[in-house]
Amino acid sequence: MNRMGRVPRLVTQFLALVLLSPVLAESVAANDEATLGRVSFWVPVERMAEFEATYAERALPLLRKHGIVATKPSDRVLPADVFDRLFEAHDIPDVRKKQAALRADPAWSALLMRFGSRFGAPREGGPIRSDVRLFQAPLGEGTPAETEVTGVWRNFGVEEGLQGGSVFSFIHDRDGNMWFGTFGGVHSFDGQTWSHYTTKDGLGHNAVQAMMQDRDGVFWFGTRGGGVTRYDGQTWTTYTTRDGLAQDAVRAMAQGPDGDMWFGTRGGGVSRFDGDLFQSMTQADGLHGSAVYDMHRDDDGDLWFVDPHGITRFRQQAAPPLVHLTNVIGDKPHGPVGEVSLSAATDYLAFEFLGTSFKTRPNQMVYLYQLEGYDAEQLQTRERQVAYYDLPIGEYIFRVTAVDRDLNYSESPAEIRVTVHPAYARLALIAGLVVALVGLTAVSGYALKKRRDLFLEMEEELQTAHEMQKSLMPAGPPRVSGFDIAGRCLPANHVGGDFFQYFQQHGKLAVCLADVTGHAMEAAIPVVMFNGILESQMERGERLEELFSRLNRSLHRTRVDGRTFVCFAMVEIDLDSLGFRLANGGCPYPYHYCAATGQVEELQLDAYPLGVQPDTEYSTVEAQLEPGDRIVFCSDGIAEAANPREELFGFERTAEEIRRGCAEQLPSEILIDRLIGAVKGFSAGVPQGDDITVVVVGVEA
Repeated sequence: MNRMGRVPRLVTQFLALVLLSPVLAESVAANDEATLGRVSFWVPVERMAEFEATYAERALPLLRKHGIVATKPSDRVLPADVFDRLFEAHDIPDVRKKQAALRADPAWSALLMRFGSRFGAPREGGPIRSDVRLFQAPLGEGTPAETEVTGVWRNFGVEEGLQGGSVFSFIHDRDGNMWFGTFGGVHSFDGQTWSHYTTKDGLGHNAVQAMMQDRDGVFWFGTRGGGVTRYDGQTWTTYTTRDGLAQDAVRAMAQGPDGDMWFGTRGGGVSRFDGDLFQSMTQADGLHGSAVYDMHRDDDGDLWFVDPHGITRFRQQAAPPLVHLTNVIGDKPHGPVGEVSLSAATDYLAFEFLGTSFKTRPNQMVYLYQLEGYDAEQLQTRERQVAYYDLPIGEYIFRVTAVDRDLNYSESPAEIRVTVHPAYARLALIAGLVVALVGLTAVSGYALKKRRDLFLEMEEELQTAHEMQKSLMPAGPPRVSGFDIAGRCLPANHVGGDFFQYFQQHGKLAVCLADVTGHAMEAAIPVVMFNGILESQMERGERLEELFSRLNRSLHRTRVDGRTFVCFAMVEIDLDSLGFRLANGGCPYPYHYCAATGQVEELQLDAYPLGVQPDTEYSTVEAQLEPGDRIVFCSDGIAEAANPREELFGFERTAEEIRRGCAEQLPSEILIDRLIGAVKGFSAGVPQGDDITVVVVGVEA
């Protein structure tokens, strides 16, 4: 589905992009060239001109106050978003003196705070980071001062081809080339020529803190906030938290004896990667600290992790986890069986499973599963249940494998065979039993045939009505850039009273949910009627309040009897501003997940259902959507689902399932799977008397 690119966030950081030459003050003083300092800012490219004017007006006078006359840009090659100015200094102590005075000046701190608020800072309302340091003091070739060892020193800087600023890491590859991780990307040097790689080439982030070349010759680059990037000489591949990495700030890496890659993060512990799966370990698994600064593999194959507070040794123990199928839920709970046969009328099928490992926390186990004959490839989850809906008639095999904390895979998967047979098969069986019974009681063959034909006719009529109802609802979500939209309706019978629809017109997206009184054929006619009225009224382009009032009057005039009414809710989203308006007539309160707070709140608004009172007045609630936010509609079949103990699923469980799924950034379709699966698992096969409908509208983060 189409995704709306996130609006670029203005990130401004004051950085000292500095290459410090390791020279003594005595050597600098002997050099004829001036000692230089640099003041540097990282500014969004689109605001560079604005920042330059602000710098001249506000920053330059303060710098001159402390003897820093930074008026000319350097001639070094810089990224497009770096603003810098040079100043002359007498010597290194002079630079340090100016640096200390500037830091101690309250006016400078206040200015940096204003810069942070205006141009954006790492912390909301915080200051821009600042520093003043030595830029370059060329030494040339010669003998190092105050040493008894003779030799030749050569400095490499911007003029020689190193363009990335401070060097964080380096390695010497098997071909004899040197690789340097800098604040401005990765540099390689073969002794003659420099090569430079950045995010434009495929690097996950330009600040590279860790590097290594694995035993296959592949390069790995750990970045400051862009995850870890793999480079095989041709292709760049970046892995982040979305792929399973513990944290996107990677500070150390090593390769285990089995070829797995290990990545130490700034605060998320260590992640292990076998080329397909990530598993992570934290203090809860025995790691001394979550900030891993360095790691090393010794000759015995043990891995050592260094953090600010101590050292941890990890020794691999191969003990593959066991995996079991614990239950199969379709028309009823079947338990841990080896095969199951279901009617095509069974619209929900769930598999529950459990992997066991003494060293792996329950929520850390990964499961690889595939329904052969349906899934094109193997899928993965950390949940202990997966669900399928409306499986076609056919033969299937479900297989699941557990993967523990140490990336040990189950030696053999758990599996079950599934047969989905035509819906009339059960009726034919019943009809056959009836034939036998009636034959035993001397009922005529003609009467038996009529009864069997009646069963089949009713089944066909119900199936036709079911297909008609499905045809009224959208075949799929609308293609709206920047939005992730999904909806699903599961009737309690062949034909239900729930209904949802999407409308996109006049720069707005409208999403609605309706629940018509009645079930099965009792609700079929009102659903068809309401669908037609709604589509005709939407073409008028009225405000929500007017639309609801008009729909209410129309339903009140045309309802079949006094019991017919419609619970109806609609949200209307402005596609440009992301502001939305919501009206509700009798539906459960929709849920609004706010990505900024990570919380779910009910959009509370009350009014009579449509068709009850002709003069009902409807109002709206208005709010703003932000990237990552979701609006979720649920029919009352969710909260009112009951388990064998007659407990209800309830609104609190519903809200918590939505919050968890949104916090995990699940796609809307998967979020619906998760919620419906939770309801089905809770009800444990108990037949439900109401339809289940869920509609999700999300703004891409």
